[in-house]
Amino acid sequence: MFAALVAAVVFAARRVGDWRTALAADEASLAAHFERQEQALRRVPPLTRAERTALRRPGYAEHLTLARRLGVAPTELRDSLAARAGLVPLATTDGYTVTPARYGLALATPGTRAALDSLGARFHAALDARGLPRFRITVTSVLRSTEDQRGLRLVNPNAARGRSSHEYGASFDVAYRRYAPGEGPNADPTAPPVAPGIPGFLATATLPARAFRLGDHARTLADVHADRLDALLGRALLGLSERGVLVALREERQPVYHVTVAARAGDERAGDER
Repeated sequence: MFAALVAAVVFAARRVGDWRTALAADEASLAAHFERQEQALRRVPPLTRAERTALRRPGYAEHLTLARRLGVAPTELRDSLAARAGLVPLATTDGYTVTPARYGLALATPGTRAALDSLGARFHAALDARGLPRFRITVTSVLRSTEDQRGLRLVNPNAARGRSSHEYGASFDVAYRRYAPGEGPNADPTAPPVAPGIPGFLATATLPARAFRLGDHARTLADVHADRLDALLGRALLGLSERGVLVALREERQPVYHVTVAARAGDERAGDER
């Protein structure tokens, strides 16, 4: 009886030792993954002077022309925006987050939403190719009424005088210094699996802490390497601009790209851009 008890204790101790070894291996695997991602972001070249220049063309006049052609008629009062026909809501997705705006609502034409979806997909493709987390771009402003535009000018001297392309539901602003980590199992598709040798009950118990570590690491990457993510976002915008899907204007006084759709929903130029 005593010998059997000793054998059981020895067996249990060995199992615990094996689990500790597996947990240490999992920790090392995560650390190596984080280092690879850090190095991958460091290797992304910043936007060149030529790319920055291209992202300032075309000028605002073309944005306004496109918005008038592809958007809806402006609405005078904020209270009338939600009832405006021809618009669809923009909500946070896997590709982007939509932040509440004091001046305006998150409504846009179907073509504008399609262009934003294409931008999020192209940005994710660039991240996936480098083994990086699937950061989401941040949409800071979409549709404004004429009343909103006047109010914005009182607090932001950069706001357009006269008509803004935001009044047509065909433009949106995306921040180039703010990136949100993704959520769910596909937030970092290149994350290593839980190390073998960890029993199921223990692996399940460690998943929340593991998910927190992955998210915390992604937030740190986004803070430290916002300029490299900006380069990937800027190149995604340039690529879609070349396809005739949208036009983008990089603003300097506030860190956003002002983006206007250049093709209607369903236009062949905007199709299959995923």
